Amino acid sequence: MKILIITNGTYHSAVSFETKLPAYQIYWGRHYLQIMSCLKELRKKKYQVDYYIYSLSHGLIEYDREVTRETCDWRGWGKKKLSAYGRSKSFPEIFAKLLQEYDLAFILLSKDFLYSLCLSSKEINKYFCLLHTKLLFFVGNGCDNLLPSYQNMIKIHTGPVEAAKYKINLLELKSYFLKEVCANIF
Repeated sequence: MKILIITNGTYHSAVSFETKLPAYQIYWGRHYLQIMSCLKELRKKKYQVDYYIYSLSHGLIEYDREVTRETCDWRGWGKKKLSAYGRSKSFPEIFAKLLQEYDLAFILLSKDFLYSLCLSSKEINKYFCLLHTKLLFFVGNGCDNLLPSYQNMIKIHTGPVEAAKYKINLLELKSYFLKEVCANIF
């Protein structure tokens, strides 16, 4: 079984813009440590697992690919600008085509990154109607309308209520749920 994990990028501010490092050294935090732990466990069980980080500067990048720090400051852009930017970089098509290579995909993206993928748009549906991949989206409150209508998709909600229940911050909640799913299903 081929498994894909996709998270969005956040960066460590102490890394200079010129420094080139593997993506996992730029985009790190406790949530990435949980993902790396899940990745190692799945590989130990002989699953083929790929981990991509979605960066608005670099697109979808393998976690060990060398990159520089984010140069695209998208904070405050809003839905329309993020959608237009994503389309201009072909991010929706690249994302959908990557999914086609896998049997199962865990998608842990924040609302802004979902905006840039335009997943609820009509043009992306042509990719999803051909998809056989089972998708687990870990989504925050208010993100349901950002996802396509797709029969092989499960949405796992990760909002303030769940964060309070598990005594975890919102940023770490998606990776915590991923680790729990991996530990209890595989």
